[in-house]
Amino acid sequence: MRLPMLKHVWNKDPNGSLSFENLQRVYVLRCQSLKTLFPFSIAKNLPQLERLAVDICGVEEIVSKIDGGIEHEIWFEFNKLSSLKLWSLPNLICFYPGTHRTLWPALKKLTTYRCGKIKIFGHDEFQIPKPLLIIEQVIPQLEQVSFEVGDIAMINDSQFEADSFCNIRHLHITCHFDETNGFPFCFLQRFHNLETLDVGSCHFKELSPSEGGGSEDKETITTLPKFKKLRLDNVTNTRLLWTQEEHISASLESLEVLQCHSVISLGSYFSTLQNLTTLEVLKCKEMTQLITSSKAQSLVSLVTMSIKDCETMMEVVASDGDETKYEIVFEKLKCLELDCLQSLTSFCSGKHKFRFPSLEQVILSQCPRMNNFCQGVLSTPELQKVQLTKTDFKGRWAGDLNATVEQIYKEQVGYRDLKHLKFSEFPELVDVWCRNPQEMLDLKGVEFLEICDSDNMRCIFNLSMALSLGRLQQLEIKRCSHLEQVIKENDSNTVAEEAVITDGNKISTIFPHLQSIVLECCSNMTSFYLGSNALECPSLKEIMVADCPNMTTFVSSVSRNGDEETIIGHEADTFFSDKPRLNPLRVLDFPDRPETPRSHDQGLRLSHVAFPNLEKIVVSHLRNVKRIWNNQLHADSFSRLKELKVECCDALLNIFPFHVLQVFQRLEMLTITDCASLEEVFQLQVHGSDIIEETNVVVSELREVNLICLPKLKRVWNKDPGECIWFGNYLRKAFAWECWSLKTLFPFSIAKRLLHLESLIIENCGVEEIVSKNFEGVEEEIWFEFNHLSFIGLWNLPNLVCFYPGTHRIVWPVLKRLSTYCCGKTEIFGHAVSKPQTSQFSVEKVRIRPLTLSSKIGKIHSATGGFGKGEWSSRGILSLQLHKKTYPSLGAPKSCEMVPSKLTAVEAQCSVLGGGAHFIREVQSSDFVEAQAVIHALRFASLKGLKKVIIECDAFAVVNKLKSKLLDLSMLDIILEEAKQLMNSFEDVRVCYIHRLGNRVAHALASFGFDCNEPFTFDSSYPDFIDELVRDDSTEFDY
Repeated sequence: MRLPMLKHVWNKDPNGSLSFENLQRVYVLRCQSLKTLFPFSIAKNLPQLERLAVDICGVEEIVSKIDGGIEHEIWFEFNKLSSLKLWSLPNLICFYPGTHRTLWPALKKLTTYRCGKIKIFGHDEFQIPKPLLIIEQVIPQLEQVSFEVGDIAMINDSQFEADSFCNIRHLHITCHFDETNGFPFCFLQRFHNLETLDVGSCHFKELSPSEGGGSEDKETITTLPKFKKLRLDNVTNTRLLWTQEEHISASLESLEVLQCHSVISLGSYFSTLQNLTTLEVLKCKEMTQLITSSKAQSLVSLVTMSIKDCETMMEVVASDGDETKYEIVFEKLKCLELDCLQSLTSFCSGKHKFRFPSLEQVILSQCPRMNNFCQGVLSTPELQKVQLTKTDFKGRWAGDLNATVEQIYKEQVGYRDLKHLKFSEFPELVDVWCRNPQEMLDLKGVEFLEICDSDNMRCIFNLSMALSLGRLQQLEIKRCSHLEQVIKENDSNTVAEEAVITDGNKISTIFPHLQSIVLECCSNMTSFYLGSNALECPSLKEIMVADCPNMTTFVSSVSRNGDEETIIGHEADTFFSDKPRLNPLRVLDFPDRPETPRSHDQGLRLSHVAFPNLEKIVVSHLRNVKRIWNNQLHADSFSRLKELKVECCDALLNIFPFHVLQVFQRLEMLTITDCASLEEVFQLQVHGSDIIEETNVVVSELREVNLICLPKLKRVWNKDPGECIWFGNYLRKAFAWECWSLKTLFPFSIAKRLLHLESLIIENCGVEEIVSKNFEGVEEEIWFEFNHLSFIGLWNLPNLVCFYPGTHRIVWPVLKRLSTYCCGKTEIFGHAVSKPQTSQFSVEKVRIRPLTLSSKIGKIHSATGGFGKGEWSSRGILSLQLHKKTYPSLGAPKSCEMVPSKLTAVEAQCSVLGGGAHFIREVQSSDFVEAQAVIHALRFASLKGLKKVIIECDAFAVVNKLKSKLLDLSMLDIILEEAKQLMNSFEDVRVCYIHRLGNRVAHALASFGFDCNEPFTFDSSYPDFIDELVRDDSTEFDY
C-alpha cells in the first residue's frame, strides 16, 4: 500500500521456480508506477485466491504476457475468487494482453469504478475490445455489483431471464453524468431482492417517476424494489423526488447522504422515514437544516443520527413556518453526533417540546455558535454527559442538556479542535483577537485559517501563538488594511520565556506543517515575519503575495542591543533574504539531522530563511521590491521550486541575479508580467565578469517561459551561457508578448538544445532575430532542429529581420499550426533551394494545418482604451460584453451564464449574448472606467434575466473593492457601491482577476468605441470582428 515508485511485484516471471498456490488475498493501493500485477506463471496457479483488490493504481494489465513459446488461447481459472475490486484504474487496458478466457464460478462481489480503458461487461468473448466478464454468465451468481452508465444502457437494451438479477442485494450505480437523463427507474425494476442502493458520482436532472401522473408511472413506482439502505455520495444537481414516494422511503432503514451539495434539506425529499434507524449526513455544504418539525415526527425508529461538516447548517429540526407547538419524540434515538457545524445555533430554534427517552450519548464537537439545544421543554432522562469528542469519555455535564450546551458555548469550547476557521464567518472572534489574542482558547487543531476584511489588526500572531499552531496547513490573510506583520516577535526577554525548549537547545519550528501562505491586499504590511529568530517552514509548498505595496521583504530581522531594537531587512529591498544570522541559541535544527557539536560557524550556516519544499511562488503588485532574491542563497532554501509568477513589480531589474541559478535547477514554469523596469531575466554576467565557472555545469529543468508586457526587457539571458548552463533540454513552451525593447529571444547555445520545444509564440515585440548570433568558433552553416515544435505564432513583429543572423538551416518536421501577421522585414515562406535558406519555411517541405494568415486584427488595445497614463484625466473608453459559455464538468456539459467585463479564452463553446462600448470624458483613472464597465455589464445582465454571473476584470483595485466587505469611503468605493447592490440581485456572483492578455474582445471593443460618437450596444447581432476574436480566444490560441 502507498508505494508510489513500485514498478514490479515480481521483477521476473519465476516460471514455476516459485509457487504461491496458497495465496488467498491480494490488496494493492496507491501504487501509481505499477504497470502489471501478476506474472503469467503465478496467475495460472492461484487456486486458493479469494479476494483481489486493486485500488488507485497505474496498472495497465492484471497479468503480464507469457514470455516466449507459441501463442495460444490461455485459460485462467479463479475457482474460489469471491470478491473482485478494480477501483480508479484509468490506465487499465485488459486483464491479459493475449488470447485468453477467464472463469469466475465463485464470484459474488464485484466492485468497479473508473476503469475507463477496459470493458467490464460484454455479451461475447470475441468482442473487441474483449470484455472482462460475460454478463450472462456472471450476473446470476452476483450478490453485489457496480454498474456505470454504459453497463446500464447495455442491460436495458438486452433480454435477460426474469430471475437473472434476483441474487443481487447490493447495487452501486456510478459515473452517470448526463443531466439530460433522469434516474434509471426502469432499470431498478429487475432487482427484486435489492437491499442496498449506492449512488455515487452521478449528475441527474430533477425528475420524479410520478411526474407525468399516468398509469405507467404509477406502475413503475409500485414495482420498484423496497431496498432498506440508501447511500448517496457526490450526487449533484438532483432533487431525487422519487424518494418522496412512500413506497420507497417508508422501507428505508439506513440513509447516508454524503457530499450532495445541492441538497438543502432532507425534509423535501422523503415523505416518511418511519423505519429509519441510522441517519448519516456528511459534507453537504448547502444544507441549512436537516428536516422539518412535521417530518421529524416520523423518525420514531431512529437509533443513530450523525451530522458532520455541513458548513451552512443552522438547525437540525426546523419549524414548518406556523406557530403550532407540538411534542416531537425520538423514541429510540440513543446516539446523536453533531460535528464541525460552524453555523449551527441550536438543534431546533422553535418552541416545540422534545423527548429523547433512550438518548445515552451526545457528541458535540466544533459547533462554536450552538448556544442552546432547543427553546422548548426538553427531556433526556438517560443522558448523563455531553462528550466533546468520541474519546472524551469523561465529558461535560451541568445538570441537563440545555444547561450543558450553554456552558460549552460560554467557555468557547466549540472553537477547540476547529480544523477550518474563517474569521469572516466568526466576526465575534475578531474583537477578542484584536483586544488580546491570549483570550482565545486552544486552536491547536486548526488546519486552515483565513483572516480577511479587518481594519484594526496590526499583527496576527506573536511567537508563542505561532508556535502553538502546529497543525496549520493553509494560511490566508486578505484585505487587512492596517496589518503590518503576520508574525511579530516580542522583546527578547519575553521570547526567551515563550520559546518552548524541548531538549535544552532546540526551538520548535514555526508552522511545521504549513503548506500554503496567501497574503492579499494588505496595504500597510511590511513583512510576513518580524523577529530575531530564523524562520523555518519545512513543509511550505506555496507562497502567494498580491497587492501589498509596502511589503519589501518576506522576513524582517530584529537586532537587539540592550533596550535598543533595530529592524533590518528593508534597506536591501530584497524580498527573500537568505543572509546568515548569528543566533546560536535559537537555531532551528532539522529533526532528522544527526546531532553534531555546535560551533560558531554552524550557527551562521543554519540560521537562515529555509523553505526546502517550496514548489510555487506568486508575487504581484509589490511596487517597491527591487530584488526577489539575495545574491547568496542557501542550497536548500528554494531547491524544489517548480513555478514562479511575478506580476506588476515595477522596481525589479532582474529575476535571477548572479550566484543563485544553481539553486533553481528544478524550476519548470516561469511567468513574468507587467514589470515596468525589468531589463533582464537571467543575469549570467555582471560588469563583464562571468559568474559561473565552466567546470560547474547547471542543468535547468525549465519547461515553460511566459514574458508579458515588459516594456524595458532587453535580454532574457544577458549572456550566452554556453556549456555552463543548459536551459534548452526541457523547455516546451516559450511565449513573449508586448516586449518592445526585446531584440532577441534565445542565445545561440540554448536554441541549439531546444529538442523538446512544442510551442513558440512571439507577439507585439521589438524582436529583430529569434536566435542571437554565435560569436565563438569558425562561422559555418548552422542546423537548428525543432523535432517537437508543432505551433509557431509570430504576430506583429515589425522589426523582425531573420530567425538567425548567420548561415543556417531549420528543420521542423511536426509543425501543424502557423500563425503570422505583420512580420514585414523577414520572408516567411520560400522555395526549397540548394543554397542556405533565407526564408523561414520551405513551402515544399512544411505542411501546416490549420494555416492562419490573418490581416483583420491590428494592435490589441487595452480594454479601457489605448491611451497613455497622462491622458486619463480627459477621456476614456469602457467596453463590455455578455456571453454564455458551456463548461465540461466531470465529463458532462454544465451550462453557466456569465457577464464578464472582460472575455477570457475558454476551451468550450462560447456564444455572445451582447455587449457594447461607450466613450467617457473627464475621468480620473483607468480604475474609474473599469468600475463603470462593471456597472454597465451588471445592468445589462440584469435586463437579460441572467441569474449566475462571473465578473472578470483586469483592474486589481476594482476586483479587491468588489470582494471586500469594508467601505473606506474612497471615490472608487463610492462608485462601486452601485455594482455591489446589483450583485446582490443575482443568485450567484463570482469576481475574478484576469490579465488583459485574456481579454481580446474587450480591447477590440474599446478600440472600436474610440471612434464612436455615441454609445452603442448589441445583442445577438454583433460586428464581424467580434465573431473572429471570440472564435480565436475560445479555440485557436493556446497562450
